[in-house]
Amino acid sequence: MLVELTDWAGRFNVILVQAMLEHWHGVELVSAPDVETGVRMALASQPDLVLLDMHLGTASGHDFLARVRSDSRTASLRVVALSASAMPEEVSAARQAGVMDYWTKPLDAEKFREGIGRLLSVPS
Repeated sequence: MLVELTDWAGRFNVILVQAMLEHWHGVELVSAPDVETGVRMALASQPDLVLLDMHLGTASGHDFLARVRSDSRTASLRVVALSASAMPEEVSAARQAGVMDYWTKPLDAEKFREGIGRLLSVPS
């Protein structure tokens, strides 16, 4: 299971990601509209991977990371940052906060599928 944490303005991105994942059987994408919901979902479902929009409407991806990294039940959760910003300091800050990778938007469909396949150990 993947959880994508994005604000409602990022709903288009969720639809795009769903379309890029639809051919994989057994890969389920669920979306959380805010940090609080995302943390609750992460605790409840222990997803295989979280796709985290770093610039949420009411909070930042760093808020989510701080919450999940401080809880032993989600401290080792695998998280990939998604952001339109590729500024080196933002990438570095996200990596220091605990993301395993940082993918910039707009997402390249082929690279996205390869990355997801690698991270979930499923063929792309």
